[in-house]
Amino acid sequence: MKNAKIMTAVLVLLGIYLTGSLTFSQSLSSFKPLSEPDGFRGIKWGTDLSNLSDMVQVRTEANNIKVCTRKGDELRIGKAKLERIEYIFWMNKFCEVYIILRSAENWKHFKEAIFETFGKGISLAEIGKIIGGEEHKEIESYYWSGRKTSMMLNYGRDNQLGDLLMESLFIEEQKKVYEQQKRIEQEKKATERKARERGF
Repeated sequence: MKNAKIMTAVLVLLGIYLTGSLTFSQSLSSFKPLSEPDGFRGIKWGTDLSNLSDMVQVRTEANNIKVCTRKGDELRIGKAKLERIEYIFWMNKFCEVYIILRSAENWKHFKEAIFETFGKGISLAEIGKIIGGEEHKEIESYYWSGRKTSMMLNYGRDNQLGDLLMESLFIEEQKKVYEQQKRIEQEKKATERKARERGF
């Protein structure tokens, strides 16, 4: 998940830098018409975990993240067999889906299903050619962004491991604001503590 987020951020920032405007970032609204999702498998972004009785929490992560699997979830998309599907919640709000699969055959079927459903997105390899960046032939990556959702699709040819990250743009923005406020509060407390230590 972390790698996909980093690549997403780099792509958007690089586009804005190269064009000197928002034109490139606006072109990243790359879902085919009427296909942009607002969640996954009937669960909308922002749904509270307490309202989903079929979720099973498998672990917690930093920054108020809970990772769950779903009872009875079909580990298949199109003809592709999936290794697992993780539902991610921030502050108990549904915010991301992370899908993992293995093998070249499953990747072929998975990519076909994604492209047929959402369009071909933006190939990071093509962006790399345009800007003259280093080509990474061992990695295949595609990006989609809309008004509600962003997606990052990756495949490593060396390890034959593929993944798809789908995330809520609205909740991602909420997370950034929350973390910024948290940092400000921590800095304020640290400053006040130092002042007390100095006798003020």
